[in-house]
Amino acid sequence: MNDVDTAMFSSCFPCNPLPFLTGLFERVKKNGTDSIQSDECKRILWVIMGQAYGQMARINLCDEWDRLNKLYKQEHITIGTKVYVGAGKYSGEKGTVTEICDGDKLGSLVVQVEIADVSIVLLANEVEVQ
Repeated sequence: MNDVDTAMFSSCFPCNPLPFLTGLFERVKKNGTDSIQSDECKRILWVIMGQAYGQMARINLCDEWDRLNKLYKQEHITIGTKVYVGAGKYSGEKGTVTEICDGDKLGSLVVQVEIADVSIVLLANEVEVQ
C-alpha cells in the first residue's frame, strides 16, 4: 500500500518505521499538533507501536510509563546525583542521593536523599534530576 495511514490493513506487516515516522511528522506539521488525535494519525501510530511492541501486543500505558521511568531513573540517578524532591514535606528542596536500592516490591527504584542535615527515603519517581 502506498499510503502509510492504511498500511495497518496490508496483508504483510511493515518492518521499516521510517516511512511511518515521516508520514506522521508530515501530517502533524501540515495539520497542526491536535491532528495527532485524528484516526489517520492513530493508524500510523498503531503501526509504529506494533513495530515496537509486537503487532497485536496489549500494553497498559500507565504500566509502560512506570517501567520506562524506572529504567530512566536507573540510568540517570547514581550516588551523588543532585535532585529536586517532588513530593511530601520536602517538596521543591534540593538534595543529594546517598543510597539507591531496587524497590521491586514497590515497583520502583528507592533512593535516600540528604537535604541539609536530614536524610529521607523516597521512590525515585518522587525526585527529578537537577
